[in-house]
Parts: sequence; C-alpha cells; structure tokens
Amino acid sequence: MSPQIRLNFKKYFFIIFFLIIILFFFFFSLILDHPGKCWDELSETAYKPGQTFQPINKCEQMTCTKSFMFSGVTCPPTPQIADDNFTCSVIDGDNTKPYPSCCPALQCKDNNGKVITF
Repeated sequence: MSPQIRLNFKKYFFIIFFLIIILFFFFFSLILDHPGKCWDELSETAYKPGQTFQPINKCEQMTCTKSFMFSGVTCPPTPQIADDNFTCSVIDGDNTKPYPSCCPALQCKDNNGKVITF
C-alpha cells in the first residue's frame, strides 16, 4: 500500500471511530439519565417497570416493561352488527377519558327500544 493510501485510511478510520463514539455516548446518555426506568420522550417522563400511563390525547394504555421498553394496548375494533332487529350507531371515543372508557363504542336499539352498548 502506498503511503498516501495508508494516510487516507487512517484519516477515515479516525473520523468514523469518532462518529461512533459520539453516537454511543448520545444514545446511552438518554438511558443513563434514568437508570432502571423507561423514558417517554413526548411527556419527558420516566416510568418504573410495571408502571402504566395514558399518553396525552391518545386512547391507549402504555406499560413500562422489565426490559425498559413500552408495551401498549389500544381500542379494539368497533363491532359491526348486521341484524334487522337493531338500529345501531357508533359513539365517538373521548380521549379525555381514561383507557378503556375513551374507546369508541357501538350503541344499538332493538325493536322494543332497549338500548345496548358494545
């Protein structure tokens, strides 16, 4: 290898090495700021494993796992009823209510006027 090629290789090696070090410290500084907890960027809040919360303006429930990641549940699909004995309409969800009360629902009336909410 010529001296010029070796010099370029060393130059690029150190640049790449330096960038990897910067990324490593940036990524792990987020984790090290809150050891043993999950960090939610949107609310800027740390949660302990097993702790649950509802994100702002969302109808879902998130839980901090033992591996310091989030696991979440959202609303099930709104059921559909194809029955001539019922008149149904969808009630919109309300994100200001706690999960699962915030989920959309299906409200039906039977031929006798009895109201059923799914």
